[in-house]
Amino acid sequence: MPGTEKFMADLLAIIASTQQSEEQQVDAATKLAMAYTAELKDSLDKWIGKASGDQGLISTHKAIIAEQDRHPSKSSAWRVLHAAETVIGDQKINLRPSARAPAHKSRP
Repeated sequence: MPGTEKFMADLLAIIASTQQSEEQQVDAATKLAMAYTAELKDSLDKWIGKASGDQGLISTHKAIIAEQDRHPSKSSAWRVLHAAETVIGDQKINLRPSARAPAHKSRP
């Protein structure tokens, strides 16, 4: 299972990069978060519907928010973290069993 620590280290490396513009950092953070959630989802499929099923996403989401709180609101680092937090948050919601249930079609 992918680790929160590794993800956060990679995310902080993106923020620390001085060779990328903020836009490039946001793009890199978004791609990193999407890859992380895809990897995590694959490893969590066996846990879906169980209490511990999305703990990896929850702990990662909390770690990102904690790091965001260390930066001034709307700063470059905060915006990069926000991009990753949005992807992780969306995936956290999508992994809930009720969110994955097929929609019922209305009868004509």
